[in-house]
Amino acid sequence: MMKSSKPIIVVSLAVLAIISVISIVSSQLPYESIVNGYVKDVAGKPINGSLVRVINESSGVEVGNCTTGPDGLYVIKVDFPSVGMTMTANITASKEGYYTNYTITTLTGSLPPETKTINFTLKEIPTPTPTPTYRRAPGGGVTVDSDGDGYSDSYEIRMGTDPHDPKSYPGAPTPVTPSPSPSPSPTPTPTPILTPTPTLPGTPTPTPTPTPTPSPSPTPPGFEAIFAVACLLAIAYLVLRRRK
Repeated sequence: MMKSSKPIIVVSLAVLAIISVISIVSSQLPYESIVNGYVKDVAGKPINGSLVRVINESSGVEVGNCTTGPDGLYVIKVDFPSVGMTMTANITASKEGYYTNYTITTLTGSLPPETKTINFTLKEIPTPTPTPTYRRAPGGGVTVDSDGDGYSDSYEIRMGTDPHDPKSYPGAPTPVTPSPSPSPSPTPTPTPILTPTPTLPGTPTPTPTPTPTPSPSPTPPGFEAIFAVACLLAIAYLVLRRRK
């Protein structure tokens, strides 16, 4: 009997160990609910910089928020301490210059987390138009003061002021326009005057005297003829001597 009971004990211990590990791991895993969507205006254009907040309705505590980007997208993760826990949430979208929009929904912590998509449309707040002030004239009737400066439109028109500008009324101080500070004129840099260096009179260069070329002495006339006759006489003498 003891031998057959050992396998049962081992299996039981293994099952307990597995259950303990699962419990420890599951206790450390976050249970979440994810809320996402887009914030756009009435024309369907995404709104950049809109703040989306998730508030616990029962406690009034904010549990998550996100600011939209240029595409108008927001994503908010809400953590829960245990699986299956629910929360009634007030999800609000707001931006300066727009009416705030909100919705109330129920979020549940789960694993994997649930995902809820909630889109918002914000309407732009129109710029208020000043309402003209109506006053009774001393003699009866009603006067109109469009800019609310205490002077009727007809009186301002007669006085030459603007009946639609609250800063323009009879006797209003004239705004002082600051005079521009004169810019200092740059001091001209004096241009140096160059004094010409006097040229000293140099020593006059002497003009060279041309050297006369000697003319050849004329040869006395008849010298060539005398020379030719002497040569003929010499030749004749040689011929006569050879005949002898």
